[in-house]
Amino acid sequence: MKRLAGKKKGSNSFNRTQKHRDNFINWSFNRLDLSDINQLNREEIKNLRYKSSSGRFMSHWTYTDIFGKLDMKCEEQDVLVNQVCPTYTSQRCSRCGWVRKANRKRKRFKCVSCGFAACADDNASLNLSLNLRVIGKKERLLRKNRVGFYWHEVGQERIIPDTQKRKKVEEVKNFI
Repeated sequence: MKRLAGKKKGSNSFNRTQKHRDNFINWSFNRLDLSDINQLNREEIKNLRYKSSSGRFMSHWTYTDIFGKLDMKCEEQDVLVNQVCPTYTSQRCSRCGWVRKANRKRKRFKCVSCGFAACADDNASLNLSLNLRVIGKKERLLRKNRVGFYWHEVGQERIIPDTQKRKKVEEVKNFI
């Protein structure tokens, strides 16, 4: 990527460096061992650089080629590729399920609910491996991650009850 950033587009040197990049990607995928894997979850990434200016270095990143080769490699070895929506995966605690924007600060993740701390990327990858329900666009527009909410796996019971439910139970007890 650094080499491509310093070359003039269309030059012989630029074309050679592009071929070198493609060979490196192919070499990396040939070394990949998927023999013990049945399913691979990956983020569903769309419009990664849409409406944002990235430098010359990042303009040569070819995630579509990489994902295409990954899908082809998985198809060859009969591995199911599951695309997962990445919404809130880096803000969700992989231990208790609490989602809040304040949980993530740059590359550091620290849950404000249970105190679990980890690298934000590691925490997000753990969340991608889970069977979480999909959060729709209408729900995302409510911006519940500002105040926080529990987001659990499909079929999993809540470990810590919701505060809304707790208030309703207390109101019913007071009423009786």
